[in-house]
Amino acid sequence: MANQQFIELFCAKLNEAVNSLKEVIGYTLALIITLIFPPLGVVAGLLAFWFHWESNNSDNQKVRREVQNAQDARETYEREKWRQPLTENTKHEYKKAAKSSISAFGLTDHQSFLDQQITFVESKFESHGASLFGMSLFQDEALLSIDVLGGSEYAEKIASELITSPARYIEICSETGRKPIPELIDLWKDAISANQKYNDEFNTLLTKKSQERFDSDRRLAHAIRTQIQDELDVGYDWKGVLENAQQALRQAGNKTLSVSRVNGVWKIRSRGGGPEISLSLKE
Repeated sequence: MANQQFIELFCAKLNEAVNSLKEVIGYTLALIITLIFPPLGVVAGLLAFWFHWESNNSDNQKVRREVQNAQDARETYEREKWRQPLTENTKHEYKKAAKSSISAFGLTDHQSFLDQQITFVESKFESHGASLFGMSLFQDEALLSIDVLGGSEYAEKIASELITSPARYIEICSETGRKPIPELIDLWKDAISANQKYNDEFNTLLTKKSQERFDSDRRLAHAIRTQIQDELDVGYDWKGVLENAQQALRQAGNKTLSVSRVNGVWKIRSRGGGPEISLSLKE
């Protein structure tokens, strides 16, 4: 990195010297022409000044574009080094950012960055063992525990973006020339299997509970409709019938069913997610 910056600085200084020499030659020629033929010398002087200004302006624009491109590359790299650390595009953005002394300030070598993260994770594994792997509800993969990694935004990036699976861990180790820890891989795979089993059991229980709730709501809805029909048959006012139906739902502790009456048509419906219940009764 130091050699690259030295070469970059040397080339910039050399370019400045060449431009300065061009300016000296231009102004010298303008002065000679002025002494020989003053009117033409004035024109030559103006042209020399214009070329000088245009050259500087063009150089400044070029420098600004190069700096902006390097800064854009740095921003892209800082984002993608976590999400896609092994792609050629990420490596390319790193190289673009490293070319400029401005965008390269504080930039860690990409290989060194990956190596540091692997070292950090492996040190946590040596300290915490299988506790490094956390359960993930509704996800098949067991991720690295953010709490064990430190609970910070940095820890979250490692667990949710950079080292998200045993396969990614092995790939990054290969990229950095490190030998993966076999025990870490085995215990992580065991955690994934346990996580999948837990989620399967949880989903089964959730489906069972959902079905039981649906069956209970359906029985209650039919009972409410029967109650409404019976009260209408004996001549109760519709407002009293509606209040009694709503009171029956409250007493049952039910918050998923609703009762309404519009244009003489009674409707009992379910609210929220899950299978729909819809019963109608026309007076």
